[in-house]
Amino acid sequence: MLQISLTLFVLILLLPALIFFVVSNKQRTITPQFLISIGLLVLCYFGVLFYLSKGAPYPYLQNAIIEGLRTIPPLLEKNKEIIENLKKTNPIQIETWVSGLRHLSENAPQVAQTFIQEKLFGYVASALVLILWLFLISLRSLGVTVTSTDLTRWKVPDYLVWLAIISYIFRGISIPILSPISKNIFIILEVIYFLHGLSIVAFFFKTRQISSIQRNFFHAIFFLFPIVTASIGFFDLWLDFRNKIEKSQKKSILDKNNVKGGA
Repeated sequence: MLQISLTLFVLILLLPALIFFVVSNKQRTITPQFLISIGLLVLCYFGVLFYLSKGAPYPYLQNAIIEGLRTIPPLLEKNKEIIENLKKTNPIQIETWVSGLRHLSENAPQVAQTFIQEKLFGYVASALVLILWLFLISLRSLGVTVTSTDLTRWKVPDYLVWLAIISYIFRGISIPILSPISKNIFIILEVIYFLHGLSIVAFFFKTRQISSIQRNFFHAIFFLFPIVTASIGFFDLWLDFRNKIEKSQKKSILDKNNVKGGA
């Protein structure tokens, strides 16, 4: 257990931190920092997977997921008392969850295949984006600057909005190869636009000089409703929220000055 925990720590935190540190010394803007870091990390992870699977990564992953899903019924049986107690508080919801878990276990091969093809890369890349973003925020809070990009003014490149629209359309259509790729791309873009939305929220807080208590409260709300936050980032291409915030702030300052001048 200790060896597994140490391996996960190295792969999930230490390796991304090391690669990001090396890349950030050569690249100062955020986009190439993230692209190069994620590319190198994906190669490293694939190399580890290729080594562990002895040259057969797909069946190795599929078997690992199937084995994991098939442990669900024994776990449910083992924790039967706890589940029965939970059912007393919310029987419909708990029964739905239990049925869903049993369904996953019963259809383990199909679930594993679908997950690997349609979600795995999207989840891995999205997780890496979030980890690197947290690195930036953590370093910034410690007074360490590793990027020349102002995170409150960062935005997703405009052309990616069309990729998001296309991937959204094709993810709902059953087309071999194209549909799985679209689903993975859409997962990644959801996370990227979520961060775009957060940067707009942070810009608003910075411009309006919102107190830290209020910031934490509103940040919690935007984290609880990620679809709303991602929508803010997505529609920024057409609505240009930062420009509107700046104009509103300038108008507010002018109005205050006029009131003082009149007084």
